[in-house]
Amino acid sequence: MYDTRVRGGTVYTPTGPITADVLIEGEQIAGLVAPDYEADAREEIDASGKVVLPGIVDLHAHTRTPGLSHKEDFLTASQAAANGGITTFVDMPNVEPPTDSAELLIEKRKIAERDC
Repeated sequence: MYDTRVRGGTVYTPTGPITADVLIEGEQIAGLVAPDYEADAREEIDASGKVVLPGIVDLHAHTRTPGLSHKEDFLTASQAAANGGITTFVDMPNVEPPTDSAELLIEKRKIAERDC
């Protein structure tokens, strides 16, 4: 028996939206199944007509790294995001120096991969 089943929503996956139910065990997604798939759950959530995402996407974050990380950095921004249910954030390039080239973007991405 699963802890939770989210029924009837449109589930967005890396390959696009699908019609599926989400099975949850503990704090993890245990599976995506067809709506008619037999699986018992302690709790059911009706998501009919709704979009189902694993977390929130914040399209406007300011990590201030590099150059202004005394205000915020990738570590503190990612910790705050995770605490609030945000699984993905997009960093704005208002830093010193501005992220205005492919080389600086690659450098910034390496910092993010290390610190997030």
